[in-house]
Amino acid sequence: MAWNDRALTAGFFIAIVLAVMPANAQVVLCHDTGRDIVIRSTQLECKGVVVSDAEAEEIRRRRAERIRGAIKPPGSPFPNMKLAGMGTGFFVHPSGLLLTNHHVVADCMGLSVDPASGDDAIATLEASDSRLDLAALRIPRANVAVARFGVESPLRAGDPLVVVGYPNRGVSRVQPLATSGEFGAYGTPIGGIPRIAMQGEVRRGNSGGPVFDSAGLVIGVVFAKRNTVEASRAIGAPAEDFGFAIPARDAVAWLKGLGHEPAFGFPAATPLTRERVFALAKGFVARINCWR
Repeated sequence: MAWNDRALTAGFFIAIVLAVMPANAQVVLCHDTGRDIVIRSTQLECKGVVVSDAEAEEIRRRRAERIRGAIKPPGSPFPNMKLAGMGTGFFVHPSGLLLTNHHVVADCMGLSVDPASGDDAIATLEASDSRLDLAALRIPRANVAVARFGVESPLRAGDPLVVVGYPNRGVSRVQPLATSGEFGAYGTPIGGIPRIAMQGEVRRGNSGGPVFDSAGLVIGVVFAKRNTVEASRAIGAPAEDFGFAIPARDAVAWLKGLGHEPAFGFPAATPLTRERVFALAKGFVARINCWR
């Protein structure tokens, strides 16, 4: 067989293979919205959104700009202070009011906020409650997007939850991260703090962040995690990750006591995906920086 004949035959064979290859097995550019990165995968394995080459390049450009903008020189924005800790918060009123944990802001000499959807700002502490482990911060500008609470959400054991925040996995996060979990139960108070027990990964940095139900409504505020090392020692086997959150009804009652009326939502007829919940949360979640 002549070389040209072999080339034509090979080309014909490739054409047949491509023709019969299922569409969902073809390699695509997949936008992982949870991590805000673009990866190559098959269409079947893509858990995010399939994007074009141009869209992928724009996503990479925007991500690089956000990372550059989030990396601050030492001492900024308080020249005589160092970054002592970080947590998560979220906007609960368009006037610039955020909710977080008391322990995130306790003993801080300066506070700054890095919204996922905008520029950073210096914040002031408006109120704090050590017993409930809640605190309210304010920045000097409006934030139109706010969280909606689901105080009447009918939660059952095993119901899916989404935690959004800035968990520390060895390095400080620049952008928020969404992790999946499951509702466990309404537990007995820890140190006087009402709690929701949930199965799922919660780490340092998640404190003060929102916990969402499948409708994208806030049903709790993260405040603690299970000590899996100690739990594993106690039971003699690997212990599952558990996190704890302050129920939405308690957080809402506290905000109302300060004279603020948060927004509410209603259960959705069709559950939202984690990616959709995360996309909504990016409009109002923020990193809280503690300076001393």
